[in-house]
Amino acid sequence: MIITLTHLKSIPRAGGAHGYCNKVTRKFFERHGMDWNHFRKHGLPEEDFVKTGDAMALKLVEFANGE
Repeated sequence: MIITLTHLKSIPRAGGAHGYCNKVTRKFFERHGMDWNHFRKHGLPEEDFVKTGDAMALKLVEFANGE
């Protein structure tokens, strides 16, 4: 499955908010060598997120698969 910016912006958060913060997300992408601009335009395979082992990334994949 391709994880998209729409998934990133619509994932539910505590307190009724939705979406992950752009600033934190960009740092995540940089830390894991992922291409933020490509992701914004085209999305990335869920495997790219899973292999990071990051809890928020795994939650994003779970959310996207449930959509």
